Amino acid sequence: MSEEIETVCSRMMVAFQSKVPHLGPQIVPKGYNDHDLEIYCRNNQEKERLKEMIEKERKKASQCSICKSSESNPIHFTSIWSLDLGLKTFTLDNLSILCDSCRILVDLNSVLEMFSSPKREKELKELIRFWGIVNKFDYHEYLDNQSSSSSSTNEKNQNDQNKKKKKEKRIKAQISTDGMESILQQQFQEAYSLAYSIQVISGNLGAFKVLDNSGSILNDETDVIKLVEKYLGNSNGEKKKVKGDEKKGKIETKEKVKTNHSQNREESDEEEVTTTKQKKQNNNKKEGKKPLASNSKSETPTKKQKR
Repeated sequence: MSEEIETVCSRMMVAFQSKVPHLGPQIVPKGYNDHDLEIYCRNNQEKERLKEMIEKERKKASQCSICKSSESNPIHFTSIWSLDLGLKTFTLDNLSILCDSCRILVDLNSVLEMFSSPKREKELKELIRFWGIVNKFDYHEYLDNQSSSSSSTNEKNQNDQNKKKKKEKRIKAQISTDGMESILQQQFQEAYSLAYSIQVISGNLGAFKVLDNSGSILNDETDVIKLVEKYLGNSNGEKKKVKGDEKKGKIETKEKVKTNHSQNREESDEEEVTTTKQKKQNNNKKEGKKPLASNSKSETPTKKQKR
């Protein structure tokens, strides 16, 4: 890639990303559509296993991964990718379950088809409103930015009347529903037009490295089942490790129980000896006998006793 093309692409990518902070189309270079990982299945058995895993994730999903709505119906398993034109990499960022609206809006080709279909104009308008809500589009901020960017460096020399007219136009645009929808539609079209342009350019840049989110290369030899387990956090390696820890814990517990039993027996024996001695001393007192001498004293009688 020449420096000039790289600079242009970089600017386009920055402009695109600023318009879609939360929800936007995926840019997929020509020939790199994974069909939600199905392309990585090496045989029918893996395809069936992948379908089972997807179905399980669908049932677990309580909200859409992007818009976070619990009222929507998140049923679309979707692989989310990111493109880096400078490094020439195409990276699998995440595996998500999306609602109908988000699923359409992440698919660039689906949206472009809607633009060319007059019958779907109403549906498209609703999607544009939804897109604006998810991306938290701020009309006031947009108008302020437009005003500051369109102002000349000699604005200080402009008369008050021109400033007043600009302010009035801003206010009218802010209070006009049609005006706001028009601005939102314009932003939406710009975002998807940029995505399409970047996608076309990327298709002419040669091969891309296809990576997972840890930087490992994905290719025909990739085990798609292990890949999905890794992203969903259910890898077999983790399960085995847990089982091993459980066994280790059980052994340690048994050893502790044995130690406690032996300690309890020793304490019980000591208590029995002490109790027996105490009983003997009590009986001697009742019978008027002198208590037995302690083992620490000498058993040899003193001079006084000999007399």
